[in-house]
Amino acid sequence: NLPLHVAAANLSGDLGVDVLFLLLDEGEKQAPNLCLRRHTRVKTMSSPDEEDAEDGAPDGTAVDDEDETPFCNLVKNKDGNTPLREAIETHAGWQIIEMLIQGGGGEEAALEPDKYDGQNALHLLIRGEYADPASVLSLLKIMPRIATCPDGEGVLPIEAACMASMPRAVVLALVLVDLPVDLDDKDAVKVREGHGASWSFLTCDCDDAHIDIVEEVLSICSYRQTRELCFLRSGGSTHNDGTVISRATPKAKAALRKALRFVGRYEFLGSSPVHSDAPEGLKVFEALDFGTYENPIQDGRAVLLKCFSKEEPYLNEISELKEIEFDTNCVEVVNFFCIRDFEAYSSANAPEQFCVAVEKPSLVLSRVVAGSDDYRQDPGRFHKYLTRVSMVLRLIGKSINHLHGHGLVHSNVSLPNCGKFGDKWKLMGLTGAKLFDEDVPTWSMGEGIPPEATELFPDKNGGLDEATVKLQETLKASTAIDAWAFGKLMYEVLVGEPLIPFDYSMDAFYNDRSALVALAAWDESTLRDVVNEVVESGAGTLAADLISHCLCPSPKDRPQSFDEILAHPFWKDQRSIRKGVKEKKKKQGVSKRRMFV
Repeated sequence: NLPLHVAAANLSGDLGVDVLFLLLDEGEKQAPNLCLRRHTRVKTMSSPDEEDAEDGAPDGTAVDDEDETPFCNLVKNKDGNTPLREAIETHAGWQIIEMLIQGGGGEEAALEPDKYDGQNALHLLIRGEYADPASVLSLLKIMPRIATCPDGEGVLPIEAACMASMPRAVVLALVLVDLPVDLDDKDAVKVREGHGASWSFLTCDCDDAHIDIVEEVLSICSYRQTRELCFLRSGGSTHNDGTVISRATPKAKAALRKALRFVGRYEFLGSSPVHSDAPEGLKVFEALDFGTYENPIQDGRAVLLKCFSKEEPYLNEISELKEIEFDTNCVEVVNFFCIRDFEAYSSANAPEQFCVAVEKPSLVLSRVVAGSDDYRQDPGRFHKYLTRVSMVLRLIGKSINHLHGHGLVHSNVSLPNCGKFGDKWKLMGLTGAKLFDEDVPTWSMGEGIPPEATELFPDKNGGLDEATVKLQETLKASTAIDAWAFGKLMYEVLVGEPLIPFDYSMDAFYNDRSALVALAAWDESTLRDVVNEVVESGAGTLAADLISHCLCPSPKDRPQSFDEILAHPFWKDQRSIRKGVKEKKKKQGVSKRRMFV
């Protein structure tokens, strides 16, 4: 033994640290003049000739230069132990071990595997008779790279720690020092080669035994770092066994998915946008909204997430919605935010992004109407259809009235903008709403555009065959616009045909000249045809009266408020029909019960 071996094996605490400091300091001073052999020879009884041979090397072989060192820390005694190994085997404690590793050659001694099963200092301190959690933490603090080194059988330190039921602090420290990302570099994420195997083991091969540690690691990562951890190749950055998130155990996978949620609540469905508009800097994604910590949504709510890279189009999108608290029983849920408002995206280097999340329906009214042909062939089934859709139409009318109560005109009420969310029908398309008397671009009204938005120029014979139409650029937002669109909606739901057939193969409705001519030529004669078609469909004269009132050619002749529309006798008549049906079913149920009494 060198004096360093003796001190490491027999001393501890502050006294041991003081003695080791003196020995290591003296050793480093003399290092330039020292040429120590790593492996000492065992002295045995031998002949003089053999002893002479020992003056050179064992068995007369030449001394290998690689077997020489100036560091006392690397010299092994007759048992093959370095001073560090002696300290570990005698349970000298973390102070002694920390002092030895910090000395010259200490890190190399810690990495050196033993001759039995290739265990380095970290493996020895993790499991078996030499286990010492405090020393493990000291070792990782001084040389974190040792956490990446498996033993001779390929067992990682973190795997050994889990098998040995090491304290939580040890497992956490092992995974943190072996993360494939630099936690201090929140913006420019750069993968650290040779790291990540501990994270992969904890998420994919640990049977969720340390899910709390997985969640803690994710909580201290930026969003970009979280993505890197989720899509790291399982087994470490150099392996190709599938991504961590694809192989993770159930609870770990749930934690990874939760951490991947955009701003902590939105989980993307698919990797590419469903719509994009480069001039507006817009990309639209399908996503699930899991709500906030205070108001979670258990299974997620389907949304369309509109992401703007430019602030102006974003502000235009939400300009009328910012100060209003809507009744979400009437209209779709709309949330909007700037991602820099969130801590994980608050870095100065993070790109600016503005988002609008719009609730997505499970069903739209256009699909209901498209599948209603079978009902129209059977008067009995059509009667049931009429009863149900009249309830939906009244709900949409109430939703429009709700908007008007907040001073907004929807301006694009249509079949695709009426959706079912769970068991409720709501009005969609809020982001296009305008304040009363504001200019509404006619191109934004879709096929619900009213006749007053057009100006008709008959052909030279005064007819419509070669007539042209001029489309006004804007209209003043008013009740008349929504009243017209609501009448058109009722007609299409009850009759099952478009009020004015537009050519859907065209890029935009305003390119369909024949449809615009029909709209511009709208008059009392056309209105009478509409009344006849509604009555012939089986919807009744009350429905025809309400629809014709909404579709008057002149805006002044249409209902002046939706209170007026909702007070029309048609709704009361439908309510009476539904009440009669319920009472009839109730009586039938009583009669059946009497039969069995």
